[in-house]
Amino acid sequence: GIGSVLSEESIEEFEGRKTPSESRSIAGGLIMFFSYALAGLVPLVPYSYFEREIALPLSVIGSLLGLFVMGFISAGRTGGRPWRTGARMALLGGLAIFAGVAVGLVFKIG
Repeated sequence: GIGSVLSEESIEEFEGRKTPSESRSIAGGLIMFFSYALAGLVPLVPYSYFEREIALPLSVIGSLLGLFVMGFISAGRTGGRPWRTGARMALLGGLAIFAGVAVGLVFKIG
């Protein structure tokens, strides 16, 4: 959230605005904070209800589905190609998930 506020202020200063819009920067930071907090719950919720062996696949599937939906909606709003953007987000997110799981297995974490 703080990074979003600082980024917004930097962009406004770069674009030549004399005084950055404090309320716009703060609103962007709050949106980013709550987005991260809510999105972070998606992979964690299965662990609250299921054993690890069941929770891990549910967590991965939920995360990939969430990433696909975010990409799909985002492309629809920006005029992009929703299915392609959703698939790209899910694929890249899947690679990140795979890397995280692999590191956990190598170091026997969890």
